[in-house]
Amino acid sequence: AQQDFPTALNQYLAIGYQEDAAYLIDARMPIASLRQSLREHPGRRGLLGYSLALRYLRIEKWDAARACLARLKPADYAWLIRPSGGYYEEDFYSEGADPKATLARLEPLHRAVRQARTREERAAAMYAYARVYYTAGLLQFYNAPLWQGGRMWNFTRNWNESALHPRDKVAVQRYMYQHEVYAHARRLCLDIARLYPETPTAPLALYRAACASDRLAGFNDWWDDTNPAVDHVKESSKLMARLVNRYPKHPLAPKARKYASVFQGEHVAPGEPEKALTPEEAGPE
Repeated sequence: AQQDFPTALNQYLAIGYQEDAAYLIDARMPIASLRQSLREHPGRRGLLGYSLALRYLRIEKWDAARACLARLKPADYAWLIRPSGGYYEEDFYSEGADPKATLARLEPLHRAVRQARTREERAAAMYAYARVYYTAGLLQFYNAPLWQGGRMWNFTRNWNESALHPRDKVAVQRYMYQHEVYAHARRLCLDIARLYPETPTAPLALYRAACASDRLAGFNDWWDDTNPAVDHVKESSKLMARLVNRYPKHPLAPKARKYASVFQGEHVAPGEPEKALTPEEAGPE
């Protein structure tokens, strides 16, 4: 409540509140506060530096992320990526979780978007960028050493709504959309559809945005029950129907017509009849 996050982090670590410390480090602390903690506690350089790099990667601050990773000692970095032992080691320390690999994948694609000269080139570059978010693995921004496989459990089953400051809810929502690769793919594809609707890439982007929104709709308990920002169930079906309305002759239109109904039906309550969206419900051209 006093916004003194470095002191709060010290207290959480001192009394062994590891989950609360993880929340501060990965989601709640402003980056400036995390950098302050890193300066004041060089003994925590490994975990805090690694965590700061991931925070920068999620918001496309490539140079800052590279600088954080460069300051890590090789031994610290190797331990963070491939720790010895632990129940979740095999599942959560797999290829794709290395932030250096994430940086190498994403930065050139983001640069290509900025360097595109025409509207068609920019739309295509944005789609290539979104596609890597969508396909390169769910752990690109996951801080495995910090959460040890318990991130979503702690954000749902162990989360105490009665203890929250109002800013916590805002911070968590922002964090979830920054953390999940499907949310990044959705954002980019929606931008393509909005900014460059006349390009050949636009219907592809609508289709992938619908798929990404469907993935988010049932992704985990937070996205299922807690997220107040978007009804991704309705959005996924609506985007497919919009593709059919705007680009009826596109090769993806038949599949989009099918999945406009399928996506809605996947989340219908037992006994409730399935109903495809009408053109009016799908939104205006």
